[in-house]
Amino acid sequence: MTQQSPEQSTDKPMELTADSAQSQPTARVLPFERPQSEVQRAVQQRAQEAMELSRARSKFQVTPVRWLVIFVIAAIPALLTSAAMDAILRGMHLLDAMYDKQDAERAAKAPPVEIQEPEVQEPGVVMLRPLAEPPPAKPADKK
Repeated sequence: MTQQSPEQSTDKPMELTADSAQSQPTARVLPFERPQSEVQRAVQQRAQEAMELSRARSKFQVTPVRWLVIFVIAAIPALLTSAAMDAILRGMHLLDAMYDKQDAERAAKAPPVEIQEPEVQEPGVVMLRPLAEPPPAKPADKK
């Protein structure tokens, strides 16, 4: 097997006839496979898994309609929770208003109570007063 370099090639194309093709020996490709190493097998397996994964992902492309459906389904629990909290708070406000109304009716029926204002003292001055009743006397120790 000899090859001509591009510099040695002639301008005329090489014409092969049926006789000349049979008379020239041809090269045969002999199959030769080396057993794969662990690394090669792992790389090939990982590449196969990646191709299968990309093929599976390409089947399920998310369209805008699918995004909308997913959003609506995800929003349902959030909306139900906020509606329940709103209802609870409104009920608490109604109860508070009802109790305030009852307190106002009771205050209107009850006689007015006079409130005594405490004595105003100057800041920093402490007035000490004797107790209304003297403390009980301690019993004397018997010896």
